[in-house]
Amino acid sequence: MDLRYHAYAMADPVFYDSPSSDTRETDGYSDDLPLPDGWERRRVGVWVMQGHDGLTMPDQGWKIHVSAGLDNAWPVLELVAKYCVEQEMPFKFLRSRRTLLARSSKYAERGGSGKFITIYPADEGALEKTLHELGGMLEGQPGPYILSDLRWRSGPLFVRYGAFKEKFCRDGRGEMVPAIARPDGVLVPDARDPVFRVPAWVEVPGFLREAIDARENGTVEDFPYRIEKALHFSNGGGLYRAVDERTGRRVLVKEARPMAGLDRAEDDAVVRLEREHGLLLRLADLDCIPDLVEYRSWWEHRFLVREYVEGETLTHHMVRRNPMLHYGATPQEVAGYTEWALGVVDRVESALGRLHERGVVFGDLHPGNIIVRDDDSIVFVDFELVAEAEEATHPALGAPGYQAPPDYTGFAIDRYALGCIRLAVFTSLTATLHWDDRKVEQFLDVICESFPLPPDYADRIRRDLARPAPADGAPPIWREPTPATWPDTRAGIAAAILDTATPERADRLFPGDIEQFATSVGGIGFGHGAAGVLWALAEAGAGRFPDHEDWVRDAVARAQRPPPGFYDGVAGVAHVLDRLGRADEARELMEHAPAATGATDNSLYRGLAGIGLNQLHFARVTGEASFAAAAEETAGRVVANLRRKTEGAYRAGLMYGSSGPALFLVRMFEATGDGHWLDEAERALHRELDACKWTQKDSTLQVDEGWRVLPYVATGSVGIGIALHEFLRHRPAPRFTEAQEGIRRAAAPAYFVQSGLLNGRSGILAYLLHVGAGREDPVVRTHLRNLGWHAVPYPGRGEDAPAPGARRTAFIGDQLLRLSMDLATGSAGVLATVEAALGGHPLRLPFLHPEEGASTRPRGRR
Repeated sequence: MDLRYHAYAMADPVFYDSPSSDTRETDGYSDDLPLPDGWERRRVGVWVMQGHDGLTMPDQGWKIHVSAGLDNAWPVLELVAKYCVEQEMPFKFLRSRRTLLARSSKYAERGGSGKFITIYPADEGALEKTLHELGGMLEGQPGPYILSDLRWRSGPLFVRYGAFKEKFCRDGRGEMVPAIARPDGVLVPDARDPVFRVPAWVEVPGFLREAIDARENGTVEDFPYRIEKALHFSNGGGLYRAVDERTGRRVLVKEARPMAGLDRAEDDAVVRLEREHGLLLRLADLDCIPDLVEYRSWWEHRFLVREYVEGETLTHHMVRRNPMLHYGATPQEVAGYTEWALGVVDRVESALGRLHERGVVFGDLHPGNIIVRDDDSIVFVDFELVAEAEEATHPALGAPGYQAPPDYTGFAIDRYALGCIRLAVFTSLTATLHWDDRKVEQFLDVICESFPLPPDYADRIRRDLARPAPADGAPPIWREPTPATWPDTRAGIAAAILDTATPERADRLFPGDIEQFATSVGGIGFGHGAAGVLWALAEAGAGRFPDHEDWVRDAVARAQRPPPGFYDGVAGVAHVLDRLGRADEARELMEHAPAATGATDNSLYRGLAGIGLNQLHFARVTGEASFAAAAEETAGRVVANLRRKTEGAYRAGLMYGSSGPALFLVRMFEATGDGHWLDEAERALHRELDACKWTQKDSTLQVDEGWRVLPYVATGSVGIGIALHEFLRHRPAPRFTEAQEGIRRAAAPAYFVQSGLLNGRSGILAYLLHVGAGREDPVVRTHLRNLGWHAVPYPGRGEDAPAPGARRTAFIGDQLLRLSMDLATGSAGVLATVEAALGGHPLRLPFLHPEEGASTRPRGRR
């Protein structure tokens, strides 16, 4: 689970959105905070900025953060605001109690958590004065520890050197991040990790020495556990595998931070750990409960130490063993897995019954909280949400896909989770169930067709979920699309997309992935923004929408610091405007596009490969030598970057790895006839294959990330396979041909966890179409049918009804928490891919196929 998505799921129950877009807040801190004459206040995202009209602020320096809890935030803000006004220091604060809760929650970003107020001293003298004076005023006020900062004495003040004014640069992965300037003026990332750091060129003021010493001397004494490995971090604390040095026994150490890791009930990690401690004491005689070793405080944190249960989580076993996730499973393998899974679920039910006999509701039952030992016995772990049966209501936290509906109480909460586990051991998409009641029946049909299950298995799941069998005649959510049925289905998907348009917003037109908020063009561009959606609608034959095209043109013109890339920036917008027949606007945008001078990001998604491919496109459609020359210059920089030794972990795949640059270099060969571009493309593709792994179980070739393998377009092997296919049009290469066989097998399984184009089933289908599979290919038909696993009815706002016979249909986005309409992760990508499959042609995603048109060879060159 990518924990970033939780923050973007808080503002809206249907779509991902910026936390600053939450309109449900009624508890704004600024409502009752007086604004003195001459001062101004403005909202910037989740923050409220306050400063004096005549105040100037340095670009960067030592800033002060003030932490506070929910209960004392208002008096702390009143005191700090009064002091800052008196001292004429600008400051900012989180805008509401709801925002403070979100940024203090269990899965909030750890580096920023706890920061309630930020103060910007003009210089080190003002910093020292404020720490002494304000620190004294706030002495005794509680607040969570800010992990990225240096604490001042024992109060809620913390300091860190960083940016005061907004500046950005690209980090080592090519992401735009906040920046500070080195003494030579070069911008470098302003590190905001959950660790206190001082830039190498910054001298720590002498008056902070006591804080530095206190931090360095604050090591825990009398801690008898040697940490072997950090297993997990959340904002509430860490989880560690350790050895008890007194006994040599392996243990698990669980840490809880006070006033951090808040849940919906506003309980912190310490409250939940105390709850878990009580459960371990109460049920110590059960073999499905780990042994408690110790529960105590070290430093300011609480720690629970328990038996380390040898084995793997049920989640791990489901991924490793389930034949639906692998290529070429035999009937014997399917039957063997079914027998094993049914046995494990029976043992889970039996163990759960023993908890219920004691009057205990687990509250957080899911496969990640079940350890399967080597002998297949099971142990429950993580009891932060346990409750007495008569008191158990909707848990304040929970795993998506296993959390009961809000009106479930008592033992029904656990029975619902058990029903989800019965389903998930065969197809783990229970996170989709809450979107529509028919999802249960959809997946029951899938598992009953795919596995030799007992006749009453579906009814057991229905009973656990408290969902009766549906009445006859209920229409299915999705049928396998055919050329005959596709026009109505296409109209329904397009209607859902168009219904979500919000032209009154400046940041996005259609809702999509959280990447919409990564750059100023994220909601406008090709990958996640309106340009990609409009391209898909036109490509699928669903129509042109001039008003929305105008919105894209105007929005990109307004954007601050737009990135130059293709999927995340200006290049992709220009390309779409050109494809939509708005050549003059596209040309103007290209002429004023931000330069990629000095860029070292080679990627297709945001870097030089995408920019260069777009330059080739404009060279073809305009015939202008300047675009061809620019493409050749970009290609030279790509090659230089490819030859440069890279630092850190290599990221493979079409969007971020070397296969995107390889695709660009293949197109350069096609445009110029110069064979050295093909030579460089071949080297780049070998680098990509070096990052892949042949799986032992089913002989597939997938990108190896160490702890998992990936087959997807953006980050996996099928994206590499697309680039290999384009290379093999021009030159044979035995390793590449063999790799394609393994990649094609990786595209064959019936199960994929997401439906999107870049990291889901649509991209798998697009690869198969690219390498020649037709619509009657059995694997293609399986993917067309199983796209319905992520399809949900979308009622819409009723303003524009779909055509007669069509029903609005939307698709669940990445991480399965919200719907998405964008090209990369949502409905637009599905729409374009299915249109291609049923039309009997590959998906015409830009640059994946040779473009027709004139050569781009500069004049005079042969």
